[in-house]
Amino acid sequence: MSLDTPTGTRGARTPGASSPIAKWVGRLMGRQHRRAGYKFQGMDVLFLTTTGRKSGQAHENPVAWFADGDEAWLVVASAGGTAKNPAWYANMAAHPDQVWIELPDRKLQVTPEQLAGERREAAWQRITNAQPRFAKYQTKTDRSLPVIRLVPAGTTGTADGTADATAAGTTDGTTAGTTDGTTAATADGTAAATADGTAAATADGTTGGTADGTADGTTGGTAAATADGTTDGTRPGPDAPQP
Repeated sequence: MSLDTPTGTRGARTPGASSPIAKWVGRLMGRQHRRAGYKFQGMDVLFLTTTGRKSGQAHENPVAWFADGDEAWLVVASAGGTAKNPAWYANMAAHPDQVWIELPDRKLQVTPEQLAGERREAAWQRITNAQPRFAKYQTKTDRSLPVIRLVPAGTTGTADGTADATAAGTTDGTTAGTTDGTTAATADGTAAATADGTAAATADGTTGGTADGTADGTTGGTAAATADGTTDGTRPGPDAPQP
């Protein structure tokens, strides 16, 4: 499903996120989340970087995440129940190939997919069971809150944490081939493909390495996932930061 959820006709009111004070508060909250171990009120936070659809500049937002397998992360474009989608959602829709997440142990490029139908309903049930506040946000707006699934770029993750076949690409986008015709893994940590085109998985069912390597240049890391998360965005509030 495309990232094309329309604006609602009603919703919660929040201060403008583009004001100098809001930006300062956002930076302060970001530092606090990192010092707290990428957590907020006991919930897990990742830092989402998108490219501005108008400015072309990188924008970072702390966002709640929910595990969906070993190498997939669910985030909700809730904006605290406002009528409008958060700016990062619009940026992601405009530049889906320019999305990164930062976790405690690495930073990697990811591919977003907006869930729909039964997949969204199943994910939404898990999210609201873990964090009932998201159900409360939904009651504030007639905008259907988008549920986005993020997987390492170059893979198509499934709900059980496995990965579909992807060829290991070199930095110029070509495929690194071996003499027997199979695809070799590259230094940036992409998955090595076997002769039948399937992805070479590690013992825990994840692909060997992230799509662009880890933040310190190593490969093969997997993130520790939990079932809870915070709300998305930058505006601090009594229950979570908002986008």
